Order: sequence, then structure tokens, then C-alpha cells
Amino acid sequence: MVRSTISFYECEHQGDLDNILEDMRHCGAKIGYTKLDVDAETCTIEYEVEDMGKFVTQLKDTESYEFIN
Repeated sequence: MVRSTISFYECEHQGDLDNILEDMRHCGAKIGYTKLDVDAETCTIEYEVEDMGKFVTQLKDTESYEFIN
């Protein structure tokens, strides 16, 4: 497993975070720590994946990808 952290902008509320987490899980991520900063409109997510290359390739096809910091 590869462990990493990723952050997203335009994450204004819990619903945005939930959508991102759903996309990441669909791409094979096991979610660990999450932090939503409503004031800064960002979120930070710690996650693990078996294959980082495959994960990134799949994540590029999601709406969440365009909001990566």
C-alpha cells in the first residue's frame, strides 16, 4: 500500500467533501484522515492505494480531479 495526502480547493461544505471521497473510493483509495476547512474552502485527505499509477489514471476521469491543489 502507498500512503499519501492530497488537498482540494473549492471544497466549501461537507457535501463537496463527500463527493470527492466517493470519487477517490471508486478509484481504489482507502480513506484515512480527512480535514475540511470551510473558511479556506479546502479539504485535505490522507489515503492509501495499492497502485498509485492506476489510482491517478482513474482519478483523472472524475470531476474531483480538476480541484486538486
